[in-house]
Amino acid sequence: MKEAMRLGKRAYLAYDTIHIDGTQWAYLAYGILYIYGTQRAYLAYDDLYIDGTQRAYLAYDTLYIDGTQRAYLAYDNLYIDGTQRAYLAYDNLYIDGTQRA
Repeated sequence: MKEAMRLGKRAYLAYDTIHIDGTQWAYLAYGILYIYGTQRAYLAYDDLYIDGTQRAYLAYDTLYIDGTQRAYLAYDNLYIDGTQRAYLAYDNLYIDGTQRA
């Protein structure tokens, strides 16, 4: 929407639909993303498909994107791309080393 507005077009969101210059551009219906009326992405159980290809999936506590392990949970720790990014210590949440809650 920002790109459309940058190009001088009118863009707005109504419910689950993006309109650009009065034309329906994209919408969600039952977990399926349509762009210009064509199905582009959908969720099937724990799998994300984009243009008919499986792009991401969850296996136990691990997220895979394009076949590569990208994130996982180990006990009270969240690792993203191999780096500890968040953890719980007692009743405190730390994100990137800073106490957040």
